[in-house]
Amino acid sequence: MIKNKGKNSALEPSVSKMKSSKNSFKVFQFFYKDYKKEFYYWETIIFFQKLILTFLQNLNQTLGTEYRDFIFLLILLWYLIMVVKLHPFNRNSVNFLEINSVVITILTKLSLEITLSDSVGSDVKEFFMFFQLGLNILFIFHVIFVIVKYTPWKKMLKEGIDKMHDATSKIKSIPSNAMKNIRELKIKVSDRQNFAKGKKTDL
Repeated sequence: MIKNKGKNSALEPSVSKMKSSKNSFKVFQFFYKDYKKEFYYWETIIFFQKLILTFLQNLNQTLGTEYRDFIFLLILLWYLIMVVKLHPFNRNSVNFLEINSVVITILTKLSLEITLSDSVGSDVKEFFMFFQLGLNILFIFHVIFVIVKYTPWKKMLKEGIDKMHDATSKIKSIPSNAMKNIRELKIKVSDRQNFAKGKKTDL
């Protein structure tokens, strides 16, 4: 018995360490829960890609607009090829959405360069302006479609409505509960007064 107790006490720190490590994994779960197990690191790739693309926007004087735009499109093309080839997300719908977003970003960037060019006529500029607008509107509709189709929004809406009903019923019950408590308090006070009067008459 003593030996078993010693073993249990020796195991307790390791068990607590395992529990703490599991809790730490749960804290950072939102970083990798949407990706396949072998692509748990994909969020860091997205982060560095966005960081480099943002940094490139501030290199006009050092690189020049042409080199900057070329590197910008090259990074996006590399990321697009990687997503198409690997499909890092758990759901195919999310992979397809990511591919669409990158394609639309590339096309928007190219059409923006055309609209800002001085060597292009006003009719062509107007066409590419509407082209950019149409692309982004289509992407918004695609996002809404994915949200409606692949998320349990009906269940979430029902749960939200039920919570609102519970909250309103609790708020409505506050005055009645307060009145009930006041009545009970009055009864207790009157009982004490009657008890005190009875004691006086006995004396």
